[in-house]
Amino acid sequence: MPPSASPKNHGRSDRSMAGRRQQGKQSNQSHSAFRKRKRSPLLMRAAVIGAAAGLLATAPMTLVMSRLHRNLPRHQRYPLPPSRITATLENAADVDHHLSNEQHQVLTLVAHYGYGSAMGILYGAASARFFRANMFTGALFGLGVWAGSYLGLLPATGLHKPATEEPADRNELMIASHLVWGAVTGEITRQGFEDRS
Repeated sequence: MPPSASPKNHGRSDRSMAGRRQQGKQSNQSHSAFRKRKRSPLLMRAAVIGAAAGLLATAPMTLVMSRLHRNLPRHQRYPLPPSRITATLENAADVDHHLSNEQHQVLTLVAHYGYGSAMGILYGAASARFFRANMFTGALFGLGVWAGSYLGLLPATGLHKPATEEPADRNELMIASHLVWGAVTGEITRQGFEDRS
């Protein structure tokens, strides 16, 4: 029998091939782990930038909401969604009768800015992986936040009635303010990425 055909050599060859396959598998796992480690700080940085951008963008959004609210027909000038949502939560927690109007306003602002920052985190993380951060993608994202919130999340949780039951003027107000929030969030996020690149 030729040496290459001996059972002993076959055993060595099988072990060698198994070793190479194991090394290849370990190498692929190492590369995958490296990519995940590299991606994780990027997403974390994007989320932090987005959180700050969303928080800051809530200020001009609030100004737009306030200005447009004053221009609504008198019978539509009842409190805007942030205040009504906060009041619903206060009532659910059975603390509404313990709070002054000033305390309610503070809680409304905290919740409003907190939600803006939370949505900014989503935008920052998404822009790091799926699209470029700029005013255009930010405005589209803002429109998506309005639709997802007032046509989905808020009605589903009972925190606010759906936008389809609101007057058109109030929906236009909310859409415009979310477009402003999104555009500003997108621009601040873009600048944040450039400053840290």
